[in-house]
Amino acid sequence: MHMNKLLSLALLLSVLLFSACQNERSAAKWKRSGQDILIRMPQEPSGLNSLMAFDAYSTTAQRYLYQFLEDMDPHSGELRPQLLEKKPTIEMLENGGVRYDFDMHPKAVWDNGKPVTGEDYLFTLKLIMNPHIPASIFRPYLDFLDRVETDPENPRHFSVYTKRPYILAEEVITNILPVMPEYKFDPEGIMRNYSLEELMNPELRKQFEEDERLQAFAKSFTSDANNRAPEQVGGSGPYRLEEWSEGQRLVFVKKDPWWGDEYCPENELLCAYPPRITIKPVKDPSAAATLIKGEEIDIADLLNPRDFVEMRDDPKLNQIYSFEAPLTLRHYFIYINTRNPKLDDPKVRRALAHLLNTQQIIQDVFYGLGEPVSSPIFPGKDYYAKDLKPIPFDIEQAKVLLSEAGWMDTDGNGTVDKKINGQKVEMELNFLVTPNEPSKQIALLFQENAQKAGVKINIQILDFKAWRQAMNAREYELANGALSYQPVLDDLTQIWHTQSSQAGGMNRTFFGSEESDQIIEEINRTLDKKKRDKLYKIFQHMIYEDQPVINIMTARSRIAIHRRFDAFTSYVPPSYYPMLYRLEDELQ
Repeated sequence: MHMNKLLSLALLLSVLLFSACQNERSAAKWKRSGQDILIRMPQEPSGLNSLMAFDAYSTTAQRYLYQFLEDMDPHSGELRPQLLEKKPTIEMLENGGVRYDFDMHPKAVWDNGKPVTGEDYLFTLKLIMNPHIPASIFRPYLDFLDRVETDPENPRHFSVYTKRPYILAEEVITNILPVMPEYKFDPEGIMRNYSLEELMNPELRKQFEEDERLQAFAKSFTSDANNRAPEQVGGSGPYRLEEWSEGQRLVFVKKDPWWGDEYCPENELLCAYPPRITIKPVKDPSAAATLIKGEEIDIADLLNPRDFVEMRDDPKLNQIYSFEAPLTLRHYFIYINTRNPKLDDPKVRRALAHLLNTQQIIQDVFYGLGEPVSSPIFPGKDYYAKDLKPIPFDIEQAKVLLSEAGWMDTDGNGTVDKKINGQKVEMELNFLVTPNEPSKQIALLFQENAQKAGVKINIQILDFKAWRQAMNAREYELANGALSYQPVLDDLTQIWHTQSSQAGGMNRTFFGSEESDQIIEEINRTLDKKKRDKLYKIFQHMIYEDQPVINIMTARSRIAIHRRFDAFTSYVPPSYYPMLYRLEDELQ
């Protein structure tokens, strides 16, 4: 018996010694340590107010501060409760509408300790419908809503009524925006003077556009402080903004206590392991690669493809970082302003598509980390129109199409021209490009090939803020573009419906007609999969023929993550999930 105890003790000591040696070796080979996470982003977030800043960098950062009723599970892509206690109950109504009943999580609270309620959710929807708040990209999605009823007896309970069934009803109701704290953004209760039904009524729109109280509220709500100031931004999420040094860093610190901790890991959407998350904007891809080579960063996304492949194949760096290339729901393309007189003919737009060598771009710019596409629908979805083939690179065919559209080189200067409204106009196009390296390389390759067909391309490199401003104002001819698909059914309203083509909307190409709008609307209310898939394919053919964009590819992410973390990546944007990353040593 005594000998057995000694052997057991010896075995325990050897295991502990082995574990200590392993940890010591890990510490020795890694410069970085601890649970805090430092993230390199290629652009600085434009803001932390969800109704003012919609770019991918901003929405990624906003998730540290705010929460949705339901959010996407990064493993399955399915909606799961985040602020809700459970999934909603659903009832079909005799009038053709649908009722959704919700209960907020009983422990969900704001920073002031007050509960998150149905009134906060209703307030969030009213923010979207305030005509003086720049939230036009969200409004088309809410067209199916009828009303929201809160419960004075149980503030956490509320019901959402819809006018009709909608294929993305639950996704829109629960995930269109994070819930905003009414007490913080509307302490005087101004928006309580307006019902959601009134704000959604198109007959009252002009009245509300002239409403001075709504104007004053919107001016206050959209102030810079509500978008960037640490004391103003923040919601029910696990972190607070401690610092924003413009161009340098955004620092998020874990709240202590935070209401969601006791429900992790049972509900992974309520997990937040790092005590501190810092975002470091680094635009220069070479500088980003240098940070990795010097082990000065924990996570870096959207790395230069060449750097990514070289570092991935470096055995030494592979001991420090995991280089991940998950399939992404990201679509790369070129916007075409179809209202521009030089570009209003589909033949001209198809000619430009023939001048883009997508295979060369995929191989030389993205090092094979992409697949060509011929539609704005993710090719992995079963209603992707597989019969549509990518437009082939063909300079001679581009010349033919330009000639058929009336563009010829009449003065022998190497650039085709045409008379428009009595004036000779050269086919000279400005191409707006953000400063990331792949976008610049795509523009240069396109410029070189276009010149061979008599099309002069002037490349204008703008920082992301200036690019976005130009696009929102529709002050462009061509522009690089990248949008993320969603792992759900596609509502094409935001990007392709004509009501989204106004300044600030996401239909930046002015694509659309009464017929295309009708197809989009029919898709949204068609619950029969076979019929809906057929409509999706008809719409894709319309886009293909009209050519409002030049499709390039769908890509894979290029992410480096420090190996001290038990990390994973996902096809669900943003592909990496720092709040869910724990130290490997903690799991042993």
